[in-house]
Amino acid sequence: MEHIAILRQPFYDMILSGEKTIESRFSMNKCAPYKRVSVGDVVWFKETGKPVTVRAIVKDVKYFETTPEIIEEIRKTYGKEIGTDRFEDWQETCKKNFCTLVWIKDVKRVLPINVPRSNGAGWIILNGSLGSIEETGAEIERWKFGTDNAKLIDLVLRGKKTATTYLTADENDVVGKQSIIVDDNGKDACLVETTAIHKMKFCDMTWELAKLEGENKTLKEWKEIHEKYFKKINKNFNENTKIIFEIFKLVKK
Repeated sequence: MEHIAILRQPFYDMILSGEKTIESRFSMNKCAPYKRVSVGDVVWFKETGKPVTVRAIVKDVKYFETTPEIIEEIRKTYGKEIGTDRFEDWQETCKKNFCTLVWIKDVKRVLPINVPRSNGAGWIILNGSLGSIEETGAEIERWKFGTDNAKLIDLVLRGKKTATTYLTADENDVVGKQSIIVDDNGKDACLVETTAIHKMKFCDMTWELAKLEGENKTLKEWKEIHEKYFKKINKNFNENTKIIFEIFKLVKK
């Protein structure tokens, strides 16, 4: 079987340099590549928005149903091979329920191959070879807010909330990505599309951005609430901690 894995920098270059020997995928639901990859499969790699330029073979694969404790063990054991073992880079990952680790070998650069847009999917399973590009595994990521999920979904559905803030970026957090926000029962609530991503220090947040979250009346209030939340998941959080501010639009209720 053949697959296409979409990566962002610096992880794409780390694949080429050999520094990254494990491709990891964490998800809320059982979507590709979970339980869909086998030893000997071909994985084609492409940087977001660019052609496929790398080919590799699957050397080994492991699957996990995760808890925060299991993810922490994965970080300690495989973090460097995945691309980072820094505690702060794994905070959002701890919320995911499933994990696929894919060891790769025989990494080779190939002539650029143009492929259709993945519509936000970070992993595509092909029917046949890369030349056919008949996609079967482009499942859209599903996620929920870290706190007050039902309340925040209501704000999104009413057009009051068009942004969210988190501590660490996923490899597939890119402009144009579509994803589904799920309710507390795991049912689909709405489809959203990322329109902008801002990376900054917590102390550099502005009211112009913060107000897009639709939850607070002042920047001071926004900072107080978010600082309290972030300290629960990262004891070392402070004013200089880097955050990711994602702006999105509601595509479908």
